[in-house]
This record gives sequence, C-alpha cells and structure tokens, in this order.
Amino acid sequence: MEDIGFLRELLEKILFDENELIKLKNGIGQLVSGDLSSREFKERIIQLRTSLLEELMKFYPYYLNQCIQENPFSKDQNKDTYKQQLKERDSLLERIGIRLQKLYEKLSS
Repeated sequence: MEDIGFLRELLEKILFDENELIKLKNGIGQLVSGDLSSREFKERIIQLRTSLLEELMKFYPYYLNQCIQENPFSKDQNKDTYKQQLKERDSLLERIGIRLQKLYEKLSS
C-alpha cells in the first residue's frame, strides 16, 4: 500500500505542477482579454499536455524499476508481464504522439 501512496504523490506532482497551472491560468486570462487567439491558446494547451506526457514517460521506467527491485522473488514471474506492459505502454504512447502531432499540424496550418 505504501507504493500506491508514493505513486499517487509523484503523479500528483506531475499532473498538477504549479508552474504549468499558472501558465494555463495566464493563457486563459489572455484569451479572455483578447491578447491571445483561440488558436494560440489551443497550441499552448497542446504544448502543456505534451510536456506532461514527457514527464510521465520519464517517470514510468523509474517506477517500474523500483517495483522490480522491491519484489525480487517474483522478478522472473513478472518479467514477462512487465515486458507486455511496456509494449502496451509504448504502443499507447506512440498513438498519443501521432495524435498530438496531427493536432499540432492542424493548428499550425
């Protein structure tokens, strides 16, 4: 259960980064005041979400490594499971990356 608390804390720090939230708040203020177009605001949101995804990608291998180190007796049993999870994660991240690229291209044109 300690792992879940640790995971929640780290994910909360990544998902609710104060600097990113301030940037988003400032962007909303600029959008409302007319200093920022809706297209520019959408681009900012995509950039913020892309950086969020990058942070999550950096965190995942570390957390997975910690789980393996803390549970050495089932290391061999879970190795295949972890490999499958990594493949699924990579596939998901690839699809997300493609969608983000398409959105960015659409907004840039």
